[in-house]
This record gives sequence, C-alpha cells and structure tokens, in this order.
Amino acid sequence: MRQPDSRHLTLLQYIFLIHGTQVAVGVLSLPRQLAEGAGTDGWIALFFGWMASVTASLLIINTMKSYPNDHLGDLLGRFFGRWARWLGIVLSGSYFVVFAFIMLTKTVLYIKSWMLQETPQYTIMLLLLLPAIFIVPGGFKILGRYTELAYLMKIMIVLILVFPLIEGKFIYLLPVLKEGWGPVLNTVTSTVLSYLGFEVAFFCYPALQQKQHAVRGIIVANTLTLLLYLFITMVCFTHFSPDEIVQFNDPPLTVLKTIELRYVERFDVIALALYLFVLSTSWMPFMYIGVYCSGLILGKQKPVQYFSIAIACFVLVTLWLNPSFHDSDRQIKAISTGGICFAYLLPLFLWGYGWVYHRFKRRRAV
Repeated sequence: MRQPDSRHLTLLQYIFLIHGTQVAVGVLSLPRQLAEGAGTDGWIALFFGWMASVTASLLIINTMKSYPNDHLGDLLGRFFGRWARWLGIVLSGSYFVVFAFIMLTKTVLYIKSWMLQETPQYTIMLLLLLPAIFIVPGGFKILGRYTELAYLMKIMIVLILVFPLIEGKFIYLLPVLKEGWGPVLNTVTSTVLSYLGFEVAFFCYPALQQKQHAVRGIIVANTLTLLLYLFITMVCFTHFSPDEIVQFNDPPLTVLKTIELRYVERFDVIALALYLFVLSTSWMPFMYIGVYCSGLILGKQKPVQYFSIAIACFVLVTLWLNPSFHDSDRQIKAISTGGICFAYLLPLFLWGYGWVYHRFKRRRAV
C-alpha cells in the first residue's frame, strides 16, 4: 500500500482535497437547518462555524509540523506509547469508514428519491462504489488529481445557481438580527458540523510537498467551504420567503427544479447527476484512510483487496438495513458527537499536550 507520507500532494490538490471532504450531502439541507434555527439570519452562523473549523485546523497543523512524516497514529505513539498508536489507528479507521458509509447512504437515498425510484438501494450503493476501486487505492496522489477534476463540476453548478440569485428577493434578508444574537448562536452547532472533513489533515499532511504552506492551504480550504455554503444559503434565502423555506427538506434542489430550459424538463436531475462527482470527493478520502488504517492493523500492503472487502460490507449492510431518510438522519446525529470529539476536541488536546511535552523535553535536555 502507498504510504501516506509519500510526498505527492501539491498545494492546490491539498486545498481541494480538504475542501472536498467538507462539502458533502449536508449542504443540500443546510439552508433549511439554518432557517429553522435563526430564520434568515442563519447565514451569520456560518462565520462562527468557519472560525471554529479554522482554529481546529490550525491546531492540527501546529501539532503535526513537529513530526512532518507522521500520521495521527504515529503521533499518538510518540506521546503515549505503542498501545496508544494502535488504539488511535483503530479508532481513526473506524471513524472514517463509518463516516464514509453514512455519507454514501445519504447519497444513495437522494439518488433513489430523485432519479432511480425503482432501483434497490444496495444496487445503487454498488454502482457508486465500483468506479471508486480505480481511484481510492491510488492514495492521496490520485485522490488529489480527482478532486481537481471534480472542482470543475462544482463551479458549473455554482454558475447555474447565479441566475436564481440574481432574480432573488434580497428584502427577505432584512432586517438583520431581527431576533438578536440568541438564535444565531444556537444555530452555530449545525454550522460546526457542516465543516467536518478537515480532520483528514491528520493523514494527508505528511503527503504535502510544500509543508511550509500547510497553514495557508488549510485556511483557504475552509474559506472556500464558507463561500460555497454562504452562496447556496443566500440563493435559497432570497428565492424562498422566510416561512416557505422551512417547508422544503432540500431547498437547493427545489431551486434547481424551478430552472426551465427549452429542451430539458428536469434540470434538477441533471444537476444532481453532476453533483455526484462533487459528493464522491467527500467519502473517497475517508475510505482511503480507513483502508490504510486496516493495512496498518493487519500489517499487509494490499489496498485493492481491503477496498473490495469494504465494498462488499457496505453493500451487504445496505441490503440488510435498507435505511430510510429518518434512519440516515439518526446515523448523522450519532456520528456528529464523534466528529466533534475527533475534529475539534482532539486537536485541542494534542496541541496542549504537545506544548507541555516539548517544554518538558527541552527542560530535561538542559
């Protein structure tokens, strides 16, 4: 298996890789969640989520820069011993694999609901995973190139949504802070969860060629995510009235449904098909990290084999559970607690412990 510390990622690929993991299926329901929590002032909460994600990202980079060729498991091993290394690898692999499965499940539900109503869910899951067998085992080098390609698809969708924004009614956004800061602050939790994905820096940082630009790169990645979320939220908030937007589960798709072309009847279906490439950049890096952690645990170097086993497990679990949107929402709430611990609390703990560890080490050297 390709080691994650093989330096293949360029700065641009590093930015798109982190940004791609953050933009998942949650962006389709984010405007509704913001409207439910803070009305048309919900867009302000996006900036608080951005500040939290940037802070956690900087803590990750600041901790990892002392050991530029180590991933999270190696770092835990240096601080706490061999047992912590293996525990960190097991928990990291489990977290990323479960997160990838939940994102895939949500994607399958959207495809079945909007495009392939009569197709079984396990079949859609298999169709999504089979092309990835040519990308995921290639490691961060191939994933970085793929995210660059998928970013072009994202730009196309953004350009399409410019037209509803131009025709939108910005009067819906006024007055700003109509109910004060309370509802906005209560909505910050939803935005914090929407930025999850930057924690892949624990494993992709060793693959970055120009590590001196890691801080700049991860800030740019989080900022791109902020701008995308802000743009889509503004499109929905200006297209629907404050009372109307909460009635739609996925406002961006509903906005696309209103776009009419002369020779296209369901433009939203075409946009969703293009968006599948964007969604794949969120779960593919997670799958690779899970596969890599499996290789570390078992001491073998066959990523294609591990990924094939993961495909079979995902399909069988989907066949057994046959999840609904309600089940998917419950899974997302369950993994969100782990996401906050892994992406926000763990970097803070490691940074604080690393500061004490190096200070004590220098004092002993003197």
